[in-house]
Amino acid sequence: MESSMKKAFSIIEVIVYISVFTIIFTLTGKNLILQLCNYGKNMNYQQEELYVDQAFIYIEEKLREGDHIEILEDKSGSEIKIVTKGISDYIKYNRGKIIISYGKSNYGPTNNIMLNVKKFLVHDIENTIYINIITMSGKEYERCFGVKRKKDL
Repeated sequence: MESSMKKAFSIIEVIVYISVFTIIFTLTGKNLILQLCNYGKNMNYQQEELYVDQAFIYIEEKLREGDHIEILEDKSGSEIKIVTKGISDYIKYNRGKIIISYGKSNYGPTNNIMLNVKKFLVHDIENTIYINIITMSGKEYERCFGVKRKKDL
């Protein structure tokens, strides 16, 4: 009589298999979602680092090209005046961006150096300019640059 029984899954076995599969799928799905969120945050962080590095490289190139460098302070913040062959360019903060203004400080043609900036701070001590960039995410970046002053020329 035992040999005549069918070999098939019982309803309880099917429920157990479905339960185990659901638990495994839930755990791996949760892990996948967490990894994707971390990936997105990490990519934003790396992208911000890249933009800040590129901004510092550009500013450094402009400082090297300049014949005369001045740090100007006013109520709107700090700006760097770079005079090259008698033409003045200004690097400054303007509504969430670091820009370079060609010829005139407050009007005229401009280009964006970096976006998503909360603060752009500049100060100098002798022949060293310290630039501090605080991004919208709150991360602070600082670099110093050696510059030639009029008295050095």
